[in-house]
Amino acid sequence: MSLIGRFVLLSLLFSLAACTPKQVLLDLPEAENLHFTPDGRLIASGKGIYEIVLQDGSYQALSLYDGDCGFAGIAQRGNWLYSTCVTGPLWAMKRYLLAAELRDNELPQFQIIKEIDLIIPNGMAFDRNGVLLMADENFFGAGKIVRIHVEDGAPPTVTSIETWLDGRYGVWHPNGVRVVDDQVFFTDGGHVKAFRFDDDGTVLEQRILFTRATVFDDLLPVCDGAVVTDFIKGTVLYVDRDGNKRYESKAQSFPGASSVQIGRPPLFGSNQLIISEKGMLLETDNRIGDKLVSVAADFDLAEYAATCP
Repeated sequence: MSLIGRFVLLSLLFSLAACTPKQVLLDLPEAENLHFTPDGRLIASGKGIYEIVLQDGSYQALSLYDGDCGFAGIAQRGNWLYSTCVTGPLWAMKRYLLAAELRDNELPQFQIIKEIDLIIPNGMAFDRNGVLLMADENFFGAGKIVRIHVEDGAPPTVTSIETWLDGRYGVWHPNGVRVVDDQVFFTDGGHVKAFRFDDDGTVLEQRILFTRATVFDDLLPVCDGAVVTDFIKGTVLYVDRDGNKRYESKAQSFPGASSVQIGRPPLFGSNQLIISEKGMLLETDNRIGDKLVSVAADFDLAEYAATCP
């Protein structure tokens, strides 16, 4: 990224996090991950999984699953959405991979396609070969990222699940997962990491972009670095490719900051950042967090991210 490009990005983050007031879009209990489809539909997870729609001038969350399950990561391959959820008491919890077909003018309905033997399934993304990468965020230091092979169908079926990145690679608490070409970007406790890998999943390069004593949640690769949410500090920060923190919002500007996306029409302008605030864990009376919010810039973020001037 050029010096001009970095200056523009720093100016953007300053205006978003420090000067421009955030807009609360709607309450979203246990707000977690966000996913925009290519045509601009917004799917959000939390205490359930929802499509966010604009009705009569206000944003609404329409449920996409009939059942009691706490949802986390969201990914898309073709016309199918995928997510993961956890349900049941602590001593008998069950974890599932679910899928829903996207159709025009219809709400997708998630259905269970596989019970999965993970502890805390979380962030997920498809690689360029259609393999689903999913974080298993184990709080006891035994977390990992798995590779899930999915066969097309209606619904899709899981053919295999294999451990990919774990303690052998210094991976202990993975959470957010994003893929850009041959790189997987992910958060791992207080680390932001980027690993390069080949088509067989062999790791070719490991980088730790940034480290501090906190819990990072999700991330959004942008140009040469990543916009990252810090759950503990309640902030959004930008880390460049060299591991330098170029900007960070004020502490608790986004309580329990969870996920971040660049807005897409028709629901939002591409000059907006959409951020989910989880707030305090298991607290759902909406006093702290449990919100979907946006902040706006005065230029097109999507165009900037695509060109990286």
